Amino acid sequence: TGAGDRSSVVDLNAYHSFAQHAGIMMNYSYANMDGNILNSIEVGFGYFDSLGQNFGFDIYGTAGYGSLSILYANFLTGEEIDWGSTSVGRFAFQPSIFYSARHFEAGIGVRLHYLTYDEFPEIYEPFATHNSLMLEPTLKLALGWPAVKITFQYVYSEKLNDGYLDFDNATA
Repeated sequence: TGAGDRSSVVDLNAYHSFAQHAGIMMNYSYANMDGNILNSIEVGFGYFDSLGQNFGFDIYGTAGYGSLSILYANFLTGEEIDWGSTSVGRFAFQPSIFYSARHFEAGIGVRLHYLTYDEFPEIYEPFATHNSLMLEPTLKLALGWPAVKITFQYVYSEKLNDGYLDFDNATA
């Protein structure tokens, strides 16, 4: 959803199995993309099952809502100008397979992620795409206790549809 040289993302995730093969998940995401801030929350439901003693698969679908605050950085003065914000809808479908042991999990998956934005500040409208379809391969590593694990996940995002949201093309 942003362009530039610096990005940082924090995701907080919680999962709970409410039935033998069904679970609910909740995600909070904070992303800082060269000063453009995305905050969102997602809720999802999924199915999981084993593929032998230590292997398994899961399929989750999520829906969420958030906001994207857009800043313009004047590189000559260092001043950041708030150009407004837009609401963001998020929808995803993610199947994955994993290996699970008592204190360790590792997995791979692929997420199909759809993002939709309401309105952009007027200066971005010639450049902005209001809908983005992303293909996101994922790698996951989790360490901890049988019921609670800390998860590290790598996600690569590739935009599948035409258009772009490139903050670097707008000028004041």
